[in-house]
Amino acid sequence: MDLKVIEVSKEDYTRLAVMEVEETMIISAMYAELENNASFSEALQNVVHSFNEFNEMSGEEFEPLDKFKVRKILKSGEEKGYCKLVKQNGNSYNLYYL
Repeated sequence: MDLKVIEVSKEDYTRLAVMEVEETMIISAMYAELENNASFSEALQNVVHSFNEFNEMSGEEFEPLDKFKVRKILKSGEEKGYCKLVKQNGNSYNLYYL
């Protein structure tokens, strides 16, 4: 596997700083699911289920996650320049993020 080395600018760090921890976790989880060749709908379902299950086990009071909130987080991340969701074929997507 070839590794790409890129120069990270101060602007990239600023983009990272504006994302909340929860948003970053969810985007990272979506990235992992899509990298495992899950369809977009499967990835959404798995992330929502895992996040809600983790919160239930941890006993922390978090707002339950649903598919609409994940989509909103992805859209917000794209608008802030933090990530980019690219549709490939059918229901196949790639997610790129800082």
